[in-house]
Amino acid sequence: MIRQEGTAGFSGAPTGEVSTVPGCASEGVSSFVLAAIDDDGSAGPIVRYARAEAERLGLPLRVVHVCTGRERMPDADRLLSDVLYDDQPRAEAATTERQIARDRDPAHALIVLSRAAALVVVAANSDPVGRPEHVGHCTRMLAGKTACPLAIVPASGPTRVASRWR
Repeated sequence: MIRQEGTAGFSGAPTGEVSTVPGCASEGVSSFVLAAIDDDGSAGPIVRYARAEAERLGLPLRVVHVCTGRERMPDADRLLSDVLYDDQPRAEAATTERQIARDRDPAHALIVLSRAAALVVVAANSDPVGRPEHVGHCTRMLAGKTACPLAIVPASGPTRVASRWR
C-alpha cells in the first residue's frame, strides 16, 4: 500500500517501501496510471507496482520512457517491449499503453504527462550502486510538482535491460 509523505515531509530518502508525494493540482479527468521507466533494474518493480495501482483504481496502465537525446527511438521502443513482456503476462503486456516522450529534461516531460494521470510511478533513482537510499535528480525535481500523486519505488539495482541485447 502507499505511504503518504506530503511534500514538506518528503525527506528525499526512500524507506524500503513505496513513498508517495501528493500532487500539486488536479487538472481534469485522470485517465491512466503512468509508469516512468529507464534502462535500469527498477523498471520491473515500477511496472508491477503501477499495474497493481491501475487495477485498484480501475484505470489503464501507461508505460513511458523519456528519451533525452542520447537514445535512439528504436532502442526506446525495444526497452518498453522488453520490460512489459518480461514483467507481465502476455495479455496484460499487449494491452498496456506505451509512450515514448522526447525532452532534454525527463522531469519536465513527466510533469506535463502527470496532468492527465491519476498517479505517476518512478524509481527513487536510476543508479543506486553504493547508495540505494539516494533519491536521484529527476525524482527530486518531480516531488511536489506533479499534478497527481507521485509514487516513488525504492531503487532495485543497476541491471540494464539493454545489456541483454548483446
